[in-house]
Amino acid sequence: MKRLLLISLVFFTCVAPAFAQNSPLLTFEELLETFKRGYDVKGTFYYAKCEFYVDEKKVENAPDIVGGMNIDFFEYFGRNAAKNSKAFITFSESKMIENPVGSGYVYNYVKVRVYEDGTVSINVRLLDPRTLENKKQERFETKLYDGNLKTAGAYFFVSH
Repeated sequence: MKRLLLISLVFFTCVAPAFAQNSPLLTFEELLETFKRGYDVKGTFYYAKCEFYVDEKKVENAPDIVGGMNIDFFEYFGRNAAKNSKAFITFSESKMIENPVGSGYVYNYVKVRVYEDGTVSINVRLLDPRTLENKKQERFETKLYDGNLKTAGAYFFVSH
């Protein structure tokens, strides 16, 4: 009996995480509350579903790129907290990657703002790792995923 209990315990300890579910966060309020409670949030960005700007000039076809991040730090700014008319959540990440448009390596700096009306702004910069010179700057504008796969390019999930 003890052996069966031990085998069951080991099985469920090892296998249960494989069945963990990701739950989508469909509103600004859900995202903010999840952050405030300290849960692990992940973001996935489908850039081809976004309005695309290079050096602040709109470009017709956004590239077919998908990016993702674990969000371990965020800040919330209520209305008028920083001269902002809309409340927003912001977070960023910087990773060294192989330069996708040249040779060598660059820092890929991504800053995301999610606004209370469900709009999402994603700023991407490729920076020279030695000088931090800005090599490329892009901005993507989209909506928070609300259940409609065709109109949203920003998806947020909480792991259970």
